[in-house]
Amino acid sequence: MGNPEVRRQSSMTLRLLILACLTNAVMGLLYVWSLFLLPLEAALGAPRSALSLIPALALVTFTLGMMVHDRLLAALRFRAFSLLAFGFAGGGHLLFAFDGGYAALLTGYGMLFGLGAGLGYGLALALVTRLPTRVRSLGLGLAMAAFAISGVVLSGLFAQPIRETDLTAGFLIIGLAILAAGSGVTAFLPTQPARPMAVQECARPAAKPRRGVRGPTAAPGQPASPDDRNRWTGRSAARCRSARPGVFPEAYQ
Repeated sequence: MGNPEVRRQSSMTLRLLILACLTNAVMGLLYVWSLFLLPLEAALGAPRSALSLIPALALVTFTLGMMVHDRLLAALRFRAFSLLAFGFAGGGHLLFAFDGGYAALLTGYGMLFGLGAGLGYGLALALVTRLPTRVRSLGLGLAMAAFAISGVVLSGLFAQPIRETDLTAGFLIIGLAILAAGSGVTAFLPTQPARPMAVQECARPAAKPRRGVRGPTAAPGQPASPDDRNRWTGRSAARCRSARPGVFPEAYQ
């Protein structure tokens, strides 16, 4: 039987990675706008120049969401932040589904969905940064790929239904699907995963001891205790004891 702490770490790593990829895959709906362009032009009677303002505004609010996501995460914690991000993204589609006008599209898709997608993208990045160092780069690549690939996959899946379905009904289905995915992501999110800390940094030897700090007190030929090493390197013993290599703290439960 393996180490239970290692199994717990592996399970949480996979969990965070899947949630990050799923979140970015949903927010990749930002790339599906081109499928709506011709149907919206016919349904709303709006010129293409007016419709082109909507994805431009969505990109602006997406950037705004990315800029403020870290401050909101610190204030709201992960589950509340996830509800906010998916609520904006899904609610933006539902607003147009229930109204069907250009103003609702501009507000719902251009502002609410764009902002929610930016917050969701930030959530995915925040989850990836909580992965152990050895898999963090791989996790980041997979999460970014999910955001890009989902636009291609969803465009292929939605192209025919969008052409054959009423636009408001299509936006209603997409909005409900976003909210359903957000509920699933939120349910499996940890309460507030903290950044993992490697214990090897605590035991790293220093070139010189800090002034006024005695060196290791172990007998000659005997290995120094963790407390001795921590005093010698000037690091907190309590910090080192609380950070085993690759093991997530209790906040990950």
